[in-house]
Amino acid sequence: MKNYVSEGYIFKGNPVHSIDKDSDAIFACIVSSEIGKDILHTRGDNSSFAVRCKIYAYPQNILSIWVMLAAKFRPIK
Repeated sequence: MKNYVSEGYIFKGNPVHSIDKDSDAIFACIVSSEIGKDILHTRGDNSSFAVRCKIYAYPQNILSIWVMLAAKFRPIK
């Protein structure tokens, strides 16, 4: 992360795990966490946001879903 986040910037990330493939349930899980809400309400100069989803399929239709929500920004002074 040191190479990606320049001096004066802040990085925040929130991984979420779910076995429910319903996107509304996953988003509700993100919004229910304090850091998830903080990332969604981020304001700053040169803000960058990212979402990454990785799904692992297991036997008997079991899914392990990981969603990473992140933000990089320079605080407004």
